[in-house]
Amino acid sequence: MAMMSSFDEWQAKVRDWLKSPNPEQSKLADWLAGYDGPGIDRYTEGFTWLFKAVQGDDEESVLLAKQAAIMLESYRLGTLRPSARLASNLLYLCVELRQSRLLGEPLAQMLKDKTVPPKGDPEREWSYQGASLMLAFRGALAYNQADAKLRQVWIDMLEGKPDPYLLGTPMDGYEGVLGLPGKPEHVLVAWALSWMARFIDKAPDRVGDFKRLIAMAERRFPGEEWDWEINALRCAWPDWARESLDPTNLRLTIKIELGSAGAASREGNLLVVTIPRKCQDPDRLNAIFTQVSDCLSENVPSSVCQEAVKSIAQHA
Repeated sequence: MAMMSSFDEWQAKVRDWLKSPNPEQSKLADWLAGYDGPGIDRYTEGFTWLFKAVQGDDEESVLLAKQAAIMLESYRLGTLRPSARLASNLLYLCVELRQSRLLGEPLAQMLKDKTVPPKGDPEREWSYQGASLMLAFRGALAYNQADAKLRQVWIDMLEGKPDPYLLGTPMDGYEGVLGLPGKPEHVLVAWALSWMARFIDKAPDRVGDFKRLIAMAERRFPGEEWDWEINALRCAWPDWARESLDPTNLRLTIKIELGSAGAASREGNLLVVTIPRKCQDPDRLNAIFTQVSDCLSENVPSSVCQEAVKSIAQHA
């Protein structure tokens, strides 16, 4: 019989605790604060070990999320005054668990009450190992959304308008959009990617970064059919972002032609857009916008179509 590793022994202890009639919150606090762990190293944080202990087991993940929800409520009410390390680990555990049914409401209440100290708070510990607790809190909120109440908050972050309390970068906004509950809004996700393309435009590996952003969306919604090429046009991705798409995954072929008149037509998977040479006539371009809108979708706003054709026109 093989000997149990130190992690296996510790994992068994965690599982026994989860399935006990009344798990003691003090034990969870110790683990999250770095005490009584598996003893493998001194660097891995408690939330990582706890998540590993339940990873792949839905029942145990739910049980751990229930205990995390209780601790979040104690944090909000002030009956628990966590150290910055404990608070950070608790919030990152919520990020990993992604149990919006159990964690969404207590996190939303914490947001309402502004439980987590804002960056630079002179009276409370607001950072752990140089990272603001607000960073962990934004992640916990993004990945545990029970409703779409924060939709506009994430969109504002994408546009470079941080929330007064949560703050946030375009990347936070993108994660928030991906974390919205229910089926994904394809145009919203593609629009978010358009903003992210602007955000990373000067990055040394912008193509690689953009591909990773697309992969995040595909992992978040496994099995979802994404028509990236059409949505790239709808949301005016820059040329380099559109060209980063894997041709083997595209269901739409774009053919750009130059001619004396502007037109757009679609035959199956082929979208043909004819751009007038050096066209500056707003009325003529508007006619092309209308035809592109008809080819792509009946409900695409005209402003989006205009941006799409401007993007296409750059090929001319």
